[in-house]
Amino acid sequence: MDLLRSGIRNKLLLFVFGLILAFQLATIRPGLLFNEDACLYLSHARNLALGQPYSSTHFIYTTETAVYSPAVYPPVFPVMIAPLYRLSGLNPHPYKIFLVCTLMLCLGVIAWLYRGRGSPSQLLLVVALLGFSPFMTEQKNEILSDLPFLLFVFAFLLLCSTMREREAKGSSYLRSGAYVGLLAYLAYGTRSIGVGLIPCIIAFGLIRYRRIARFSMVAAAVFAALAILQSRFISSRRLRREHGHTRPFAGRPSAAVFGPQCG
Repeated sequence: MDLLRSGIRNKLLLFVFGLILAFQLATIRPGLLFNEDACLYLSHARNLALGQPYSSTHFIYTTETAVYSPAVYPPVFPVMIAPLYRLSGLNPHPYKIFLVCTLMLCLGVIAWLYRGRGSPSQLLLVVALLGFSPFMTEQKNEILSDLPFLLFVFAFLLLCSTMREREAKGSSYLRSGAYVGLLAYLAYGTRSIGVGLIPCIIAFGLIRYRRIARFSMVAAAVFAALAILQSRFISSRRLRREHGHTRPFAGRPSAAVFGPQCG
């Protein structure tokens, strides 16, 4: 009887996932991009796809525009969409389908994370509320890093939540720590606020083990190494200013680079 109920719950969950997928695909909004952040991400993706300097985005960065936008964005999301730029250029539809897939993966990770933490009906409700959320629906229509960041954060939380099970099975703390550090970096390399996951790793070890866990030290070391490599990757490809002068005007990367697609 329990197996029968479990099978019914799993089928119902898959049905809800199917409905969400169909809804998200059906609500892809065609048209042009009117988002400067999306244009900057596309500039980075273009540079990666074509082998150009990563920071050569035609966004004129000055001290007066420091609060408007960073000079460059972290590279993980541009790396993810660079193959799409190589294959489809500025056609926004493939990027939106990619973000729908990212959202579905994120919902799968969330469902796995919260399985057994509440009733099956509560899990279905959480998945449905997130999957049909107007905010989530709008996010997939913008070429932004929010959904990939959410995926990496919840994957990080899921892995941390299974550490005790992994240790009981004799899993190596080196391997587990490396995975945790990699996911923490992927979140940070997508959005810089992900750097806050490192203190979370330390706090997690202190709360669960009343000491700094070995896996958290490995995770912090892996994160630091990858973050340093990212910093060197960006700085080594930073666009040199002409004749050492700072340009006085702050422009957007949209009109100059992408024409009517971004603006």
